[in-house]
Amino acid sequence: MADQSARKPRVLATSPTALIHHEEVEAPVSSQQQTAPEVPRSQFARIQALVKYGMKPPQVAEVYGVAIGAIEAILRKA
Repeated sequence: MADQSARKPRVLATSPTALIHHEEVEAPVSSQQQTAPEVPRSQFARIQALVKYGMKPPQVAEVYGVAIGAIEAILRKA
């Protein structure tokens, strides 16, 4: 039987992390008003289920990237 206690543990080498500098850049203002993304009708049932099982409308709005009012309107139509 081979002596397993003499085996060295495997250690993965890591590369040194470089510092990343983030600059905040203001988005250019356009003359066209940007429209908010809309939730596809195929997702309405899923949104209703998410709220039914405990998610709050603001949380659902964050998941879909829409305003809370859009989620509340979907829930009112149900």
